[in-house]
Amino acid sequence: MGDHAWKQFERHAASLFDGKRHWANSGERVDFESAWAIGQCKLVRSLSLEALTKLAEEMEREGEKKKKIGVVVTKVRRGSGKLSPTLITMTETCLARLVAHHVAQAAERDITNEQTCADHGPDHLT
Repeated sequence: MGDHAWKQFERHAASLFDGKRHWANSGERVDFESAWAIGQCKLVRSLSLEALTKLAEEMEREGEKKKKIGVVVTKVRRGSGKLSPTLITMTETCLARLVAHHVAQAAERDITNEQTCADHGPDHLT
């Protein structure tokens, strides 16, 4: 059996988040998972904003259970030779959690750098 487009798309989506694709019969509602995110993939001809919103809300709930960010990764199938970009959708709540995590990590790096400078003196920077 050949490698289906949706399976390739799920692998690609997982790689964007440095994650692994769940196999199709796993019983999970998510298609991939990484250390910090879970996601569902949709390779579609069309998808209503209402349907996309419901998927994003579902991924938010599933992500909260695992303390991860929930995303929906979509791509429109326009037909042979007609490319379309991959879209990453998440709720505002997920975005806020992602930004807060990023800011916390940046602050932690700053504290570590300040401690390193204090431990080694100003010559450490040259």
